[in-house]
Amino acid sequence: MEAEDIMALGARMRASHDKGPVGALAAVVPNDHVEAVGRVLGMLAAAQRPMRVFRQLGPARRWIKGQPGPPIARP
Repeated sequence: MEAEDIMALGARMRASHDKGPVGALAAVVPNDHVEAVGRVLGMLAAAQRPMRVFRQLGPARRWIKGQPGPPIARP
């Protein structure tokens, strides 16, 4: 994943926040990209949501399953 791909992903995530409440986000990336991806996504996708970057899928799945769902919008 190139830097421009990460930026595009962050922009899409940020745009989705305008559509309503969002749930937790777990990103799984290779070891050599963890720090960079975490910083970029944190800056671009800042929202009221739990977010973590993982190196492996298993821990990411366990963490995301333990998170509450997004808040329910009430009319």
